[in-house]
Amino acid sequence: MEHADLLMIAAGTAIFFRLVPFLLGRRDALFHRTGKFYRFLSYSAQAMLGVMCFESSFGKNSLTQILYYAEVADLLKLALLVAAFSYTALTQRVVAPFLLAATIYFATIFYL
Repeated sequence: MEHADLLMIAAGTAIFFRLVPFLLGRRDALFHRTGKFYRFLSYSAQAMLGVMCFESSFGKNSLTQILYYAEVADLLKLALLVAAFSYTALTQRVVAPFLLAATIYFATIFYL
């Protein structure tokens, strides 16, 4: 499977899982935030977004390949992904860690 195909599938499933509650109408099971179905849809969309971030950062390389053939840029990307994930998990904010990680990455790449 090509890199672009995987990104399109991940983006499509993320969008699909975000739109399913609206397509099915207003049902209590869909909008009950502590319910299992709502959490499943939310986690599925978040997992697909994580796959998209990892694939766009490292391509087809696995984590062991990244660590074995470690370059400074790859280790920086991995550290920024882990830091952005941790910050997002703690604060429930998405835009701030993305902008901060992108700024740090581009500033470091420009500096190197």
